[in-house]
Amino acid sequence: HIYMGFCSFQGFKTLSQNYLGLDQHHLFPQIEQLIEGNVITPAQVAEEFMKTVDAQLAMETLVQLLEKLRA
Repeated sequence: HIYMGFCSFQGFKTLSQNYLGLDQHHLFPQIEQLIEGNVITPAQVAEEFMKTVDAQLAMETLVQLLEKLRA
């Protein structure tokens, strides 16, 4: 197995800029709270972002995934 570190909020912000062109979004505070639990890898975040070109949908889908992973 290859160890993949978990995604920090800073890492998430970099990915959201690179994949979606977002510097800010109203869901960022919620995502920051959810991502603090070390539940997702950068690869998983990128995978979610690549599923759609709709930034709003990508953010909503990521929130749903983070909530599921934290449950």
